[in-house]
Amino acid sequence: MDKPAKQASITAKGVQQTNIQTKKRLFVRTLLRWHKHNRRLFPWRSERDPYKVLIAELMLQRTQAKQVARVFKNFIDAFPTLDDAVTADPQKVSFILKPLGLKHRIPRIIHVLKKIAVEYHGKIPDDYHRLISIRGIGRYIASAILCFGYGKSVPVVDVNVVRVLSRFFGITSSKRRPHTDPAFWNLSRELIPENKGPEFNEALIDFAAVVCTKDPRCSTCPLSQACHYFSLHKTSLYIS
Repeated sequence: MDKPAKQASITAKGVQQTNIQTKKRLFVRTLLRWHKHNRRLFPWRSERDPYKVLIAELMLQRTQAKQVARVFKNFIDAFPTLDDAVTADPQKVSFILKPLGLKHRIPRIIHVLKKIAVEYHGKIPDDYHRLISIRGIGRYIASAILCFGYGKSVPVVDVNVVRVLSRFFGITSSKRRPHTDPAFWNLSRELIPENKGPEFNEALIDFAAVVCTKDPRCSTCPLSQACHYFSLHKTSLYIS
């Protein structure tokens, strides 16, 4: 994890301090309302299962969710438990993962599962520090397991989440890899409504994938009127 810069690595632009809390509440309320009608359905979201979340997140690295969905189902059908996956023939595991082009990741996936089987008796830890001590599990995957697998209200921040937060709140980071900036994680943590960690994080992830994409769909965005990015670019966006 990157160390915080000596100076604040994240700054607000064009947002009066007195309006920040109001803007945060608007963001959360609108996002959750949007998500009620636009939630994406994936097999790993059907239940709070740390094992399924772990497998999904290992597959989702640099791979689109739609591509992962079918392979994930085949994997879980073949290996419904962590023990099943650990004791399986590596060639069978490789065959199932092959459609995703995950050959280079297979040893790491197997290592992660075996580490959990040996050191934690097959139970995926519900502790952040224990999770990140396992080679192959970083901050994002550990947070995803805690949130989506165990229902904890912790932030889950990647480059896509950073894009949404940066645009809406008008903030920037001095970090070369902004998704590692503690300030973005802290902001996301502040936004999470009480007892709604999984719901909020899913909403944020889905919103980034459907609306606030790299080429943003501002014309259909329910947050546009309060969005810093839109206020700066709305003329050019409408013209284009």
